[in-house]
Amino acid sequence: MGDVATNVAVGAEINRDGHGMVDVVAAGRGWRVALLTDTLELSFRPEHQRGRSWLDLRGQAGAAGLAISPWTRGEPDVARAQLAFTAALQGGSIAYGPGGTWVGLTGGVTRWAFAPKSEATGEVSEDRTVGQAAGVFGVHRSGVSGWGRVGVDVQLAAASPFAHGQATWSPDEWLLAPYLQIHAGTAENADVATATRLGGLNPYVVPLAGAAWAEFWVEDYAAVRAGPALNLGDWTLAPVGDVATFDADAAYGLALTARWEHGRWDIDGAVGVAPDLDRPDGVTAGAAYFRLAYGPIR
Repeated sequence: MGDVATNVAVGAEINRDGHGMVDVVAAGRGWRVALLTDTLELSFRPEHQRGRSWLDLRGQAGAAGLAISPWTRGEPDVARAQLAFTAALQGGSIAYGPGGTWVGLTGGVTRWAFAPKSEATGEVSEDRTVGQAAGVFGVHRSGVSGWGRVGVDVQLAAASPFAHGQATWSPDEWLLAPYLQIHAGTAENADVATATRLGGLNPYVVPLAGAAWAEFWVEDYAAVRAGPALNLGDWTLAPVGDVATFDADAAYGLALTARWEHGRWDIDGAVGVAPDLDRPDGVTAGAAYFRLAYGPIR
């Protein structure tokens, strides 16, 4: 099995309906075991000279897709809040190409089950099985990274074709560098299980500073994050602006992000506001995010 690498991380996004996270990961040559807050993941990940493959068995207990905290018209919607559980088998393979490029195929099947979160929960979503097949491609090189995914989610009721992508440009060897990140995607017939989660400062969503974590569940979206990045040894500081258009809506946010990396330690943090998002109490939408990690695994 070889040497075992471990990573432990804690974090939270703090807003009107914030959430915490605790991650513990152990990995060796060709395998990985991870407890990611409410998710247990067992992975077989063989690597070879010209690419890599993986097979993941994953279960989520309660907070899948953040169905526990939907928002409607600028505030948490307790009537829509529900527990969501999943069991998934997913796999894929990619081949490395020239210049840091890669291309591959992924697929899997996920069983979703739902239950009321509280007595205030109204209608509970129907349990469902979602199959997925997609082609994937991307590039990873110094200062530039990106990926794309084109495929279809299939349920008994309907098929949901989709295309999603992300690209980041940030030359970290420059003292003062541009930071530019673009997210874009489109889908048809998306639902509680397959819609894209947009909003928040954490890396698990399409970002919109100041919005709540996964405040919007969307089919069609485009989002740009841009600003200057100051690289000071172990520190990176970046004031950024977010502009997003999604379905029939649009919004912007402003944030200050910071990252500190030293040896096995890694700290991310951000604070942000979204001045034009509606809030019933009239205050400005805002959020803060932090994550502290120890270990070599990202």
